[in-house]
Amino acid sequence: RARLAERAHRLVERDELVHRMFTYDDGGIQRARWTAPARLTVDSPSGHATVTAQAVQPSGLGPRVILGVTPVADAILAAGSYLVTLRVDGRAEVRAPILLARGEGMQLSVPVPRHVPAGYVFVPAGRFLYGSNDNEDFRRSLLNAQPLHATTTPAYLIARHEVTFGDWIEFLRDLSPVERAQRLPRAAENAVTHADAAITLTEPTPGRFHLAMQPTSRRYTADEDHSIHYESRSVGAEQRWQRIPVSGISWDDAVSYATWLERARGLSKARPCDEREWERAARGADARLFPSAGLPEPSDANVAETYSRQPDAFGPDEVGSHPGSDSVFGVADLAGNAWEWVASVSGDEQVAIRGGGWYHNQAAARSNNREPAEPSLRAITLGLRICATPPDEPPAP
Repeated sequence: RARLAERAHRLVERDELVHRMFTYDDGGIQRARWTAPARLTVDSPSGHATVTAQAVQPSGLGPRVILGVTPVADAILAAGSYLVTLRVDGRAEVRAPILLARGEGMQLSVPVPRHVPAGYVFVPAGRFLYGSNDNEDFRRSLLNAQPLHATTTPAYLIARHEVTFGDWIEFLRDLSPVERAQRLPRAAENAVTHADAAITLTEPTPGRFHLAMQPTSRRYTADEDHSIHYESRSVGAEQRWQRIPVSGISWDDAVSYATWLERARGLSKARPCDEREWERAARGADARLFPSAGLPEPSDANVAETYSRQPDAFGPDEVGSHPGSDSVFGVADLAGNAWEWVASVSGDEQVAIRGGGWYHNQAAARSNNREPAEPSLRAITLGLRICATPPDEPPAP
């Protein structure tokens, strides 16, 4: 029964069963089998990198243990979830979350890129758990998720923050007047939000933009020189709207923005993230339900509970305002703030949305929750995050 629970990733049930088993394990045979350590070997094509490991726990990361300088051979670790970090002088550190099974021998080859674009995080190729191990009805009807299983991604870059209105305005200013008018964010109420919700970005004078936003019953307006002020909030009332996530954009708008990033900013193969890229960035290697591993506090992410469900307190926050929900990769706002467009990996859908939003409850922000969507959808709660392909680098001499 303990093995079945482990295969289904029901770890609390497994641990309870193993504890009972140990009570009757007079010879210690079962204890030896269930506590068999794993061995980890780490190399890097980037040269000598300092390697550390921290156990991932519901309460956070454990102490940092130095494993050595690459190549690191057969480091002994207890089975479990870890954050492995590689550092090379003069380069950004690389995080490689791993999940070690009992008795497993894992080999990692992790590059440490010379250059990572500002605002992006390098995610090395790796294995992670994708989907849900909830009961079948809940998994299929509410989460729309695949059964929990191990899968992999190649290396990629992911934006630390959601695309903001300020980012979008840079994009708009580089377009022709005709296309600029087509790409202006706009959305009225729909099934993803509620009655009265609306958002519109306009250009009342050439080159100057104006935001009108109505999260619930109250309407806010501001030009580029002013912030918005949520009067019903006791904290987080003042928000610079150019730093809040862009919303009111369709899937076609999102793809157009990514294409522009590659052309105008040189970001290789820029794109809206696909679902595996998004979920790995949120979960790391294990089956956590939220980016922060444990159940987040209301202030850890911008969801319905954050501002006590006060009707006039609902609304987006500046990106990065809730570091308590940063993922193990250091990516912000993968839970709450704005839902995010992603390319679907299910064969019968083109796109989906992920991450929950400021109007929806905490459960919607689970990392394995997904909502199929129509590409034409525009919503005040729906935005975008960018992924890209890291440039090839020659190995260290």
